[in-house]
Amino acid sequence: MAMRRSIVTTNLGFARTVCGNAALYFELMDSADALEKILELRRDDNLKHGLVEAGRQELARFGTATERASNYLEIYQQLVDGRLRGNHLYRR
Repeated sequence: MAMRRSIVTTNLGFARTVCGNAALYFELMDSADALEKILELRRDDNLKHGLVEAGRQELARFGTATERASNYLEIYQQLVDGRLRGNHLYRR
């Protein structure tokens, strides 16, 4: 997405979480499906440009590198303070 290129990737949960509407998805282990998605992208400039634009929008939700680093540091501090347990944030 950051490279402003269309993405073709597997139809797995992590890929959908990261790419959202910014990718064409093919079934894992289905090379014919992967090829069809690549050819579809090659034939359709509107699709290609639409995926790039969707990628630009998806990137915005990740924030800047500085913002991500700040978020990680905040999580680490909460762990050190003993306020984070599993998936839940506990207040003292």
